[in-house]
Amino acid sequence: DGSSWSEQSDMSVARSQLGAAGIQTSALGFGGYNSPSSPKFTTATEEYGGSSWTTGGALGTARYRVAGSGSSNTAALGFGGYTNTQVANTEGYDGSSWSSRANLGTARERLAGCGTQTTALAFGGYTTGNVETTEEFTTSIFSPIAATWASGGNLNNTGANRGAFGTQTAGLSLGSYQYPPNVSTTNVEEYNGSAWTAKSAMGTSRYGAGGAGISTAGLVFGGATGPATTETVNTEVWNGASWTEVA
Repeated sequence: DGSSWSEQSDMSVARSQLGAAGIQTSALGFGGYNSPSSPKFTTATEEYGGSSWTTGGALGTARYRVAGSGSSNTAALGFGGYTNTQVANTEGYDGSSWSSRANLGTARERLAGCGTQTTALAFGGYTTGNVETTEEFTTSIFSPIAATWASGGNLNNTGANRGAFGTQTAGLSLGSYQYPPNVSTTNVEEYNGSAWTAKSAMGTSRYGAGGAGISTAGLVFGGATGPATTETVNTEVWNGASWTEVA
């Protein structure tokens, strides 16, 4: 209802560090890490219709620490992640199956993503160190498959495991985990389509948080703080200028 959290139906596959896309009534969860199952890197995809989860088509590449973008569970994009190494693979979902798209320019894990299936933003992450690069994915209505990633402006603050929400031309980066010195941050940056600028910091330092919304009205929730990893249940609301802690 916009002021509190309520329990909803569980996913079928328990996992962490999965990709996500969509909205509250048309969401998608894919990939992830489901130890002690074998294989630990899953291709499992599940669709949420507003009341329950149903099984969708399997990812082509099993992975976790993957990012996603998309407006619904019938039009989503998954990119980057980790198998036994960082990957650059990008896949598009049409509501029933995944198909290959152009690879990221930089293979990476623990990256963030936002935007839609056809105008996505990938940023941050980790290779052998923190990655501050940004990539923009844009396709034509005349050829949705023939799309490529192009370089965008670099983030100002270092760190991986960022939360995110927004669009390719108005996207927000939420917190991060810096390796080293192994600390979480309250940093918030906004992307305008070419460059990142600092915004008001979150009240809670965190990494690996969830995010939802647009650049003028969003949420950040959960995640963990560091260096001693402690999960947080804090939720903050963004009004385009500042953060307010809520339920």
